[in-house]
Amino acid sequence: MEKVVVAKNNFALVQATVDWIETVEFQVEDIVEPLKDTLDITKVDYKAAVEVLNLGEWFFGRHPLHGCEFLDFRENLWLHTGSIIGALFVLRETYEDVGIINPRFLDFDTMEQRSHIARSYGAADPGVKRVISVVNLQQGVFVDQRRKRCYLFDPMQLKSNISTLKDAVRSIVEPMLDMTDQLQIETING
Repeated sequence: MEKVVVAKNNFALVQATVDWIETVEFQVEDIVEPLKDTLDITKVDYKAAVEVLNLGEWFFGRHPLHGCEFLDFRENLWLHTGSIIGALFVLRETYEDVGIINPRFLDFDTMEQRSHIARSYGAADPGVKRVISVVNLQQGVFVDQRRKRCYLFDPMQLKSNISTLKDAVRSIVEPMLDMTDQLQIETING
């Protein structure tokens, strides 16, 4: 019976997400780099992706994920680290030469622990040219190693959040990528 209840709840999440996609509106001018490659994706495309999503357990490498966790990305629901990590794995599989900085790296006390956790999802692997992460469930970091640029994003545009991200990039990310003092850091506004 428990599986029936879980399945019913998951299907309700699918329907709620499809309904939300139908009502949400994005302004083209609000979409900025590095997300401009999503401009041609339509609501029909997004709804189709939700409707065929495997809601059960599946793996990216050795990391188990549940498809229904991705449906928490709607309205004002609180995001959880599992769904964010899952989305980062999807981005890594979708785009070439992408590494992930483990979002949990700031939760640790010592620099050694932070560095070890940050690289645990392959951010510093050979061949990686772009690195992504989400910190504190909403702030984003995108590093383009070829261009030596780092983009920071905080939807609240708080100076304290941007400062925390910059400090994390300078103290953990740059040394991890062997790029100490080489990255030009830009804040995405808008």
